[in-house]
Amino acid sequence: MTGATRAADRAVYGRLSFFYASYFLLAGLMLPYWPVWLNARGLSVTDVGLVLSASYWLKTVVQPLIARRADQAGENRRIMVILAALAVLAMASLTVGESLWLVALMALVVASFQHAILPLGESAVLATTAARGLDYGRIRLWGSVTFIIASVAGGLWLERFAPASLIWLFLIAMGAVILGCLWMVPARRTPAEIHWREMAGLIAERRFLVFLAAVGLTQASHAVMLAYGALYWLDLGISENLVGQLYGAGVVAEIILFALIGKLAPGLSPARFIAFGALAGVIRWPLTAMLSDPLWLFPLQSLHALTFGATHLGAMAFLSRHVPARLSATGQALYAAMIGGVLMGAAMAVSALAYDRLAGDAYWVMGLFSLGGLVAATVLAMITPRPPLIPPARPRGAAGSGSARH
Repeated sequence: MTGATRAADRAVYGRLSFFYASYFLLAGLMLPYWPVWLNARGLSVTDVGLVLSASYWLKTVVQPLIARRADQAGENRRIMVILAALAVLAMASLTVGESLWLVALMALVVASFQHAILPLGESAVLATTAARGLDYGRIRLWGSVTFIIASVAGGLWLERFAPASLIWLFLIAMGAVILGCLWMVPARRTPAEIHWREMAGLIAERRFLVFLAAVGLTQASHAVMLAYGALYWLDLGISENLVGQLYGAGVVAEIILFALIGKLAPGLSPARFIAFGALAGVIRWPLTAMLSDPLWLFPLQSLHALTFGATHLGAMAFLSRHVPARLSATGQALYAAMIGGVLMGAAMAVSALAYDRLAGDAYWVMGLFSLGGLVAATVLAMITPRPPLIPPARPRGAAGSGSARH
């Protein structure tokens, strides 16, 4: 590999890493503190729940529509920039007006634009890493780093300022997302006319359905932790500080996995990686229901590196290899809509019912989700060819292209 090629690769690493850093800076603020701000803005706890639930279901429609347009245009970056700019405008509108109906409506608009950015970004990143032989994990880990920073910063902000002031942090972070989208690698490709029957055919394809079941059940198994994890631990008498450290331990373990995956498991197939994530959930969730001593909870939380991190890496590798290039953005959006919309929305409803009746024992239900994911991942491994998870390094002297094509 020539010095010029190495320098070009470093520049691409920087651009892609900054996109993830900017996007998850926003996510690290909004995931824990968006409900807090909506409540401070005047929405009741029930109303906040309805808005969040509606945003899950709304993206099942919005994301595929926008991704289809990106595939038709042959470039994601321009549409990502437009989405980020519209999200800033929608969020800025929340600083004026008193109507709670308007607040709820514009909150849904913000979620629609914000959530539609990531599938397009993932599509461009996967195309670029595949074309240049780069390590996806080393790029994605910067999103996890900024997620932790944002979560801590939001908590410190709330210690000094009123919850209503959080909107200014959200706006600053959304501005960073615009920069991340502007700096994103173009990943140009031949414009494609995407027909609805092609989208339906992708969803109906047997291997894709099994893949969605494997990843969806494994990722949906986090529902109780996402919705009630902090409340449950606080009820057990664990301090707020320790609760924050427990969540942080999971993300730190995830960062370590992303950083080392290229060296640890270069020959592991996507299906097997998803299976490892599901198997970790079969262990993690029942033990979380049974144990209350932080001494045991910290190593359990480190399994987040597998239940989320390994599953995500396997999913991205599968999509990169098995979704046709002309449908890359559409495939990402369908994946995000089904996993983060339909299945996670359903899992949130199940978790609410389970936690209401079982409290901490609701984690046993999440263990069943993971078991279902493990069965589906096993089937996926049986019906899928087994290319390595990490693409082989580019041969020495191979020149990198100026933009990734797929």
